[in-house]
Amino acid sequence: ERRRRLGRSLASLTHTDERAVQAAMYVAEVSALCALEDSPNANPATLLSRARAVVEETELGAAIDQGLALADDDAPFPEVVRSLGNTGFVIHSMGICTYCFARCGEEPITAIEAAIRAGGDTDTHAAIVGGWTGALHGAEALPPALVGRLQAGPFGASHLRGLAEALATE
Repeated sequence: ERRRRLGRSLASLTHTDERAVQAAMYVAEVSALCALEDSPNANPATLLSRARAVVEETELGAAIDQGLALADDDAPFPEVVRSLGNTGFVIHSMGICTYCFARCGEEPITAIEAAIRAGGDTDTHAAIVGGWTGALHGAEALPPALVGRLQAGPFGASHLRGLAEALATE
């Protein structure tokens, strides 16, 4: 409950559309569920379904549900992108991210690459799916060369590790 209250407060600072606020809460909820100690053995689709409980907005919920259904149906990727849309609008982005993580979340690089290939707001998609896979599997699941390319600056690898540790202790 505390995470949800804080998430809503933070998301409301930068988003005026309730769909975007609830999408931010969904992203945070998935991340938190992935970071739980028993989660590395959890199915990504199961975690996404559990996080879906924070979404009350009908259109956003439908996009998340559709992403889950398409992943479960093993739909061809071009069909998935056509069905979900890829304009970068939050409804489309949450459907794409949900599909990519549900379908490929056991293989972090595959999931991130799928998020990029979907088009639209690719940096947002890759960041969300990358965050979820990182919270679920840890940085060691990513190629060391990729992790090593992160800059040491304010948003580099050490900053991301600190965020992950904070998430894990909340």
